Amino acid sequence: MITIYPKEYNHFNEINMETVNNNSETRIMIAERSEEIKRKKSDIAALLPYLNQLAELYKELNLGTFTADDLQDAINNDARCIKQRYSEFIKEAANDVRLPSFRNEAAKEAEFNNAFSRRLQDLQRIFTPNDKALIKYMTVNLSGVVEFSEDSEKELEEDTHVYLTNPDEIAKYKTHCEIIRLLNDFFGNGITLMPLWWNMFPIWNGVFQMPENGANYAIMVEREAGIQEAKEPQSINKEINGETSVREKKQQNRHRGGMVTGIGKKTDYVSHTGRNQSGEDDRHT
Repeated sequence: MITIYPKEYNHFNEINMETVNNNSETRIMIAERSEEIKRKKSDIAALLPYLNQLAELYKELNLGTFTADDLQDAINNDARCIKQRYSEFIKEAANDVRLPSFRNEAAKEAEFNNAFSRRLQDLQRIFTPNDKALIKYMTVNLSGVVEFSEDSEKELEEDTHVYLTNPDEIAKYKTHCEIIRLLNDFFGNGITLMPLWWNMFPIWNGVFQMPENGANYAIMVEREAGIQEAKEPQSINKEINGETSVREKKQQNRHRGGMVTGIGKKTDYVSHTGRNQSGEDDRHT
């Protein structure tokens, strides 16, 4: 599907050539992906309460303040480092206990069966791979609270944008932009876009060709002229005064009922045969 932009739209105005890392490499942003950025930020906002619950339960382990490394380890490493530190902490504490019953209790504690581990298991069941991929954008402050900082927000946006750095790919992209501009000019920014418009660009042996039976350029020209005429005040005055000709009425009805302003709009019954619904031939001879 071809995207129809407003006539004044010029994609080249938005091409941002910039130097990366102060070297000769340049890049172009070809997709901002604003909706994807919005979705990721929304997902992060939904994850933060769960992660801070986990951070609060971490305090009960007596391993110090919850950190960004602990967060990464918990979500993306099954808390292996936390479990090891906790086990060593419990075993060291058990060495100071002489009663066998206390030592047995300490051994059970070292198995990492606690509120933190149980809550982590719950989160592991509900977190998706996409959720886990967002953890790298979380920060943990000095109080052990999980946050989404402004710097992390900028990093997320930058990572989500799509850039081109290969010179050959950049050249193809610029050519693509020019083709889109020419297509929009050719179809009058949607005014003359007809059903099955792609039939005007047949491919034979892998090469684009002109249509074998030609194309109905007359209809395209009439539509453009008709739209312009419909915008002029005298056309409206003529109709009010009853001076509109049959030819003008046919043109106005055609444009009002089936003017194509973009893909997805309902079009009138005009194909490459040039015939309308009544069977009349609209082509010029």
